[in-house]
Amino acid sequence: MLNGQRVDGVPLTAVGMLGWLGDNSNLELSKPTATFIGNLPATAVDIRLSKSAVNDDPGCPARARVGFLGFPQWDHASGIAGDDVYRLYLADVRYSGTGHVFSVTVTA
Repeated sequence: MLNGQRVDGVPLTAVGMLGWLGDNSNLELSKPTATFIGNLPATAVDIRLSKSAVNDDPGCPARARVGFLGFPQWDHASGIAGDDVYRLYLADVRYSGTGHVFSVTVTA
């Protein structure tokens, strides 16, 4: 989701999502690492704001805040602010006959 809207052209795969996130000049991603979510094969990256990030939340007191992940069911986008670093795990899953991306975000 970007500005509350589904982003067209991004494949519903872990690789597709990583590519889209990596193209966002507001974000900086570490090199992807092969890992697991339980016994589900996954990819992990650390994600943080780039030094040139533009704040998309004028109400946030941090230097910058960037919303980068949301779903139509949510009333907000998950975002990252200030000097925070998140670990993002992504895995390709299939249910109801359709491919999906399973995502886990760990914040410290």
